[in-house]
Amino acid sequence: MLSVGRSGLVVRDETPWVGQAQRHFTARNWVAIPGFLGGDVLRTVLDGLKAARFHDAVRDCDEPVCRLVMEGDATVSMLSLFCNDPALFSIVQQITGCGPVQFFDGSVYRLTPAASIHYPWHNDFVEGRRVALTVNLSPDAYDGGVLEIREPAAPGQIQEAPNRGAGDAVLFRIGRDVEHRVTALTGGTKTAFAGWFSEAPSLLDRLHARVASRKGDRC
Repeated sequence: MLSVGRSGLVVRDETPWVGQAQRHFTARNWVAIPGFLGGDVLRTVLDGLKAARFHDAVRDCDEPVCRLVMEGDATVSMLSLFCNDPALFSIVQQITGCGPVQFFDGSVYRLTPAASIHYPWHNDFVEGRRVALTVNLSPDAYDGGVLEIREPAAPGQIQEAPNRGAGDAVLFRIGRDVEHRVTALTGGTKTAFAGWFSEAPSLLDRLHARVASRKGDRC
């Protein structure tokens, strides 16, 4: 299995697990990663969420979507750093066959029955995105809020990608030939860290560019 801890990426039984994950992903366009966040990291993240602030975010698609997005803090930065590990990029490429990825862009969001309209079907196929990752950060059970995946060529064949355990993750394909959505939340609260692996400039390249820009501003 694959997990992220303070010491970095850990892959147990790498050869058989990667092979199984590859077959599942190829057949269904998604694969579950139980225990993606190691116990020490998960505890730190859940503690950080207790004091987190969220603000409304509305996305305009075929229908309005409302969700609560966590303001950037140490928790978001830590999760983003873990997911920008080149070792993780390598495993993601092996499992998905997506080609080279070198950047992960993610955020923490929250859904509640009062502030939740189900996501319409969409593909997120922009800005060099190749594969998406969603990590469950909900310590308690919730109802609804299920990730669904389908191919536009067969719209009636909808797959559910359950992800109910805190710290568990789902990796799913991004492309013109596959769509996804999240159903409306009907009970409890769902919190997740979600984002995309892309071929965009790496985190290190972005940091170098930011430093260079700041130096230029001082000239």
